[in-house]
Amino acid sequence: MYLYLVQHGLSKSKEEDPQRGITDEGRIETAKTGNALAMLTPKIHEIWHSEKKRSCETAEILSTQLGLTAELVERKDLNPNDPVQSVMVELDKIDKNTMIVGHLPHLSRLLSKLLQIEMDREILQFQNSGIVCLKKEGTSWKLLWSVPPEILL
Repeated sequence: MYLYLVQHGLSKSKEEDPQRGITDEGRIETAKTGNALAMLTPKIHEIWHSEKKRSCETAEILSTQLGLTAELVERKDLNPNDPVQSVMVELDKIDKNTMIVGHLPHLSRLLSKLLQIEMDREILQFQNSGIVCLKKEGTSWKLLWSVPPEILL
């Protein structure tokens, strides 16, 4: 099973948009990420995202860029400060490739927990519209690669 972790696209300020949707730059960077990932032809079966507008918009753009018919699943346990345990339990139950579009610090904590590293230690710097790929082998996870949006054409 492959797991793709994506921090939502660059979002607007609360003053500009109280719901904090993604900016035009965020849309462009997210589309670049989707295009790059499409070249790898992943078979993603579900895209989980939080209920926040910026996460939902990012998931929709990625789904479109990847040409996926994957189900978009809004989850209430992917918000910035939510505990990671419920997501961990759900990931243990499935064996299909999944993408999670979320927020910091939640994604960073989830990555640390999956790799069995102390949760308060940042092991990778997430970036808006960047993507991290992990592979589950048996009951353990391995970090395969990470691509920040600025290196994409």
